[in-house]
Amino acid sequence: MLAPGFDRVAVLREMIETATPIERVILAYDHLDVALEVAEQAILDRDPPSVNRELQRAQRLLAFLSVALDHQRFEPAPLIDRLYLYCWRRLIEANTQLDVEAVREVRDHISQLGAAWRQAASASAPA
Repeated sequence: MLAPGFDRVAVLREMIETATPIERVILAYDHLDVALEVAEQAILDRDPPSVNRELQRAQRLLAFLSVALDHQRFEPAPLIDRLYLYCWRRLIEANTQLDVEAVREVRDHISQLGAAWRQAASASAPA
């Protein structure tokens, strides 16, 4: 249990405000994975309100990742953006049809992209 008076939101806000752009992207991938994991379990538990909440959260994170892409300086940005759009559509299907396989498919794509961003971040970090 956290200490009394602990303000989780303030800590998260500070993390985001002090993070580098690539750290923000990695944080978004981490939170997206959690939202998808919770949504997947909610589908299995037959809990539509939780599914809806978590998949909408996942869609907001996908929108952030899409906006964060630099199309001018990052050549694969259009391809990644198309994958984000595909994932967005699959999440709509998952939400309306309670389709656990759609969530798992998106989690797989997001896991691979997140790993690539982590690798890029570690390669560009000062030694």
